[in-house]
Amino acid sequence: MIPSNLLLKESNNSSKRDVENKPTGFKLFLTESGVRRTAIIENNVLLFFVYSLSHQLINDHENINGPQLAQPILTYKQHLEDLLKEGKILPSERQQYLYSLDFYIRYLRTKNIYVPLDNYLLNQEVPHFDDLGCAPLREYIEELCRLNKLCVTTELRNIKSILKLLDPEIRQNIRLLTQTHLTDIENHFLKRIDEETILSRSAYYQLNVLRRFLRFLKRNQYIYFDYVIPEQFDSTVVRENSFVTNEDRMSFLNGILQDQYSPFQKRDLCVVLLIMFTGCRPIEICTLRIQDVLKTESRIYLYSLKSSQRSIQLEKEVMLILRSYINKQRNGASLIDPLFVTGRGMRIETKHISSIFNKYNRKIFGMSKVSARALRHTFITSALDDHSGNELTEVSRSVGHSDLRSTMHYYYRNIKRLVSNALPYLT
Repeated sequence: MIPSNLLLKESNNSSKRDVENKPTGFKLFLTESGVRRTAIIENNVLLFFVYSLSHQLINDHENINGPQLAQPILTYKQHLEDLLKEGKILPSERQQYLYSLDFYIRYLRTKNIYVPLDNYLLNQEVPHFDDLGCAPLREYIEELCRLNKLCVTTELRNIKSILKLLDPEIRQNIRLLTQTHLTDIENHFLKRIDEETILSRSAYYQLNVLRRFLRFLKRNQYIYFDYVIPEQFDSTVVRENSFVTNEDRMSFLNGILQDQYSPFQKRDLCVVLLIMFTGCRPIEICTLRIQDVLKTESRIYLYSLKSSQRSIQLEKEVMLILRSYINKQRNGASLIDPLFVTGRGMRIETKHISSIFNKYNRKIFGMSKVSARALRHTFITSALDDHSGNELTEVSRSVGHSDLRSTMHYYYRNIKRLVSNALPYLT
């Protein structure tokens, strides 16, 4: 029996019917966190309690506080490590159990029960890298890994490129960093924009990476000032509405299909098709898990911080290709494992998706003509142009726009495009 103060469900005075229809306690927490297949995580947590009670690690007759729960969790983690070494469980199963316990620990915190663990149970491995003599950079990357942030290697690469603009003396003692040094970095990007060696939106993105790192430095008292990206950079970020013609889209897909000797052909094809037929963001591709694909319903669940969770109906042909990929290249993987992985079995990041598009652009066109962003814009534009009567709000929800004004941008650009296309027939 689970100790009363650690129950997965909360007692309330609601009717039995209400309790059955509405998730409560831990399940409610998982649902609000955007987690799918909550029953799997609940069962994994129950397995932890079964193990702890059977080994008398916890007492079911008294309330337990956070510190008393810490040692049973660590013991259970070691138990899973032993089972893995003995070959009794797969690495993916160990990952699933620890992933579930991480969510339970976060749930307990919402109930003011704090388990004193230094890190999450399931953490990304800190990549090996040269910190350029800047010790706080290593601390920042370790923090991102502890928090299981996406695209850590991309963040690291961008920060290092910026730190190289500083003198070695400043990098080695980051406390010497001043607003003057930041102004020099800004001038560097302004010069590159004038020379047309970098796009304005790329410069803004780099400065946004710098801002996140500086916030970490201030939070840890390395510096004592805030950094705000100058308006001249913000104003130069122009929203584009790229459109890829049907001919170019077909050429791009044919190029992938002809690449039969690539071990990642099916993966790359699925990634491109999902972006092409759903208009999803690359980061949403990265966060997809196998459990997010509902084969029988031809539906997938997408999740991102911008738009939370939403479900998308897939074309029958796209689902057939996706199902073939899962059966052949992800066979045996756990439901919570990433849907798309690298050659080393790690979850793909946005940089890998960019590499996919760069590879086939060079091979097919000899230049950059098709990108993930352009395919997303094309999907939205085509959906608004569709004569079947797509409502603006439906398109906005489908592509994960939290603000209808974001979709309206494409709507007005569509009007201009339609008028320009009609002019030859009016003259």
